[in-house]
Amino acid sequence: MTKTKLSIKLGQLISSLSLALDISENRYFGHSRRTAYIAYSIAVEMGLSEKEIIDIYYGALIHDIGMAGQMAEYTVKEIHFDNKLKKEHCELGGDIVSKLPLDREVIKYITYHHEEWNGDGVFGLKKDEIPLPAQIIHISDYFELFFLRKLEKSEGNPDIDTIKKWLDSSRDKNFKGELCDVLL
Repeated sequence: MTKTKLSIKLGQLISSLSLALDISENRYFGHSRRTAYIAYSIAVEMGLSEKEIIDIYYGALIHDIGMAGQMAEYTVKEIHFDNKLKKEHCELGGDIVSKLPLDREVIKYITYHHEEWNGDGVFGLKKDEIPLPAQIIHISDYFELFFLRKLEKSEGNPDIDTIKKWLDSSRDKNFKGELCDVLL
């Protein structure tokens, strides 16, 4: 029996996984793609290296991979507001990503993408103990889920004052102040 080697581009693999997760989870279709675009934009604006930008983009595309399998029985809100479920989601995501042909650092980005700047996250990391790419994915994820989604539902235009209020209330609590400024 002859073994043939499959050749696929990493970007295509990650993008396909992201799309498959959206479809299989029947959740917020396109959430990971929108989160990845926001995270990519922040990383570019911050002047990060090309490698970091790519890793952040790939990590953001599959940041919720830990919501698959046994976690699929829970809603996004249940997972985001229950620390036990949030930790399980992050650990499972890191474990799954460890089996993919990605840089080992991306495992940390997925595992710690729900850490809070002030140390209130599920792993207790605080400030710069949290990898910067995980922080970027975190602010992008929450901005897409809890802010942009509300605008989408109300068909309203982004109100810069509302965005500023949201970021001010999260500054140096949930997110590093610098990331709030860059996102704004």
